[in-house]
Amino acid sequence: MPVAVVNEANHSDAPGKFVDGGLWANNPALIGLLEALDLRADPETGKIIRPIDVLSVGTSGGAAGDVLEHRVNRGLLDWGFGAEVVQLSLELQDRASDYVMGKLVNHFRNQGVTIRYQKIPNPLISHEQALQIKVDRANPISVRLLKQLGDKQARFVQSECTRKTPLGQLITDIFSKPAHMPLEHAEGGK
Repeated sequence: MPVAVVNEANHSDAPGKFVDGGLWANNPALIGLLEALDLRADPETGKIIRPIDVLSVGTSGGAAGDVLEHRVNRGLLDWGFGAEVVQLSLELQDRASDYVMGKLVNHFRNQGVTIRYQKIPNPLISHEQALQIKVDRANPISVRLLKQLGDKQARFVQSECTRKTPLGQLITDIFSKPAHMPLEHAEGGK
């Protein structure tokens, strides 16, 4: 995974070096919730005064249980010199973030704060498919598979919206209503 070197406007003396944000927040729902809590809070009291909607979109992940398979006693070679540890870490971070989001949403709901959180789940894929779409794999076969998985997920989302499930209702609400931004953001930072 290459590091992107970007000259930042507010740091002209040294360029910034960036890697894929998934290494830090493979499921950024929790980060989004923290940002939304700041945006939805009364500046004087800190109390959350407007509802928050969070939609998390799965990005295919691996096949369920694929990283661990049946090999329990592993050495460095069995872990692919760390590559499989990275993949497992990304999957676990995604699951942990989803778990913590559920706990926080329930906590805030009990405090009278309206937060809706739903996740479009990762599609179920086979071991062979997981091998085709590993991190940093960009070839015609992987691109074609990702497109197929995306099309499948689009049909799933459409079905959820048609059936008006909680996930479908959140998606419909998010994409059919205008975004509500604080006045200072809507007017360009006043």
